[in-house]
Amino acid sequence: MLIAVYVDDVLIAGKKKDIDGFKAEFKKTYKITELGDLKRHLGIWFEWIKSESGEKSIKLHMDDMATKIVK
Repeated sequence: MLIAVYVDDVLIAGKKKDIDGFKAEFKKTYKITELGDLKRHLGIWFEWIKSESGEKSIKLHMDDMATKIVK
């Protein structure tokens, strides 16, 4: 499992059962708000893609940053 902390945001990646266990323990001490799938972090956009079989994959892009650089 991977846990990244940035100021007051926490990103968790790993197996669902591990993430659920971590969140359950974390909630015992801290009040948390779950915002769902990550959309943007540090200038990187995350696009969640679900296949026909139900598997999730992630497309990362920085299109807006590329446009700024070109300008």
